[in-house]
Amino acid sequence: MRAVTCVNDVTLLGRVGNDPQESSGEKPVLTFPFATGTNSRKFGRQRLLVKGHIRYKNIDTSDGPQRLATIMAHTIITVDAKDRNMQERNDSDENAQDEEQERYH
Repeated sequence: MRAVTCVNDVTLLGRVGNDPQESSGEKPVLTFPFATGTNSRKFGRQRLLVKGHIRYKNIDTSDGPQRLATIMAHTIITVDAKDRNMQERNDSDENAQDEEQERYH
């Protein structure tokens, strides 16, 4: 069996920066800025959970060569605060049921 030497897997939770732009072509691509830091609430837009991998590209700028990192998403899930609260409530309800079952067994 061969050892794994690297992993390129990304999961990010953040907010959409601007309206997404779709490029035309054989395979359309959706592009948008994505804020993941503590100041991401300033964007005030839709929260997303993005899963994918990083693609690197070398570009020439007026400041010299730079390396650009792009997230190539294979899964994008919208996250609503109400849904998250509901999920947390469901998880705690299940824990309460487990505890109740343990008391009677």
